[in-house]
Amino acid sequence: MFEGNGHIDLDGAAATGVAAAGPVLSTMASIPPAVLSDEALASATLALEQARRFLDAAELSWLAELDRRGTTDARFGQRTVAWLAHEAKLPRAVASARVGTAAKVASQLPEVGDALREGHIGFDHARVLADAANPRNVDGLAGVTAELCDAAQLATFARWQAEVRGLADLLDADGGHDPHGDLPE
Repeated sequence: MFEGNGHIDLDGAAATGVAAAGPVLSTMASIPPAVLSDEALASATLALEQARRFLDAAELSWLAELDRRGTTDARFGQRTVAWLAHEAKLPRAVASARVGTAAKVASQLPEVGDALREGHIGFDHARVLADAANPRNVDGLAGVTAELCDAAQLATFARWQAEVRGLADLLDADGGHDPHGDLPE
């Protein structure tokens, strides 16, 4: 894992970390929940959520880099969304949400990526912030993402999501107007 010159072999570290996580998580998945005490079941469930946040952080940053480099297009002949959907056997909409969120967080909302890597928020929080950002409000939204990530700990997800969307609409020069809402049904 370490090269002789004192530098970390990051490719080896990434591969080793991912390889080590798989069996541990597989073991966790095979523990019958009925054998756990109520306290252990509750605390282990929350610990798994925290672990999921770290996995999501790694996946998002790695997807963003794959997409930025054009790796999947050059090496496998597929854009990142199509490659992820095909290789991971995911619905295309799920792959699109992950790659789109990853790209927007990496390029426009770096503090969201930091909060995800620190385990303060989950993927769904990152997706809400990425979806709320648009070219007219992204600068204002980026300026308050640290506060919004902190606020995620203080409210239910639905309430927090509504507040983020409301703030995004306020920061948008065109407001939250949805022209499709003006169309007759």
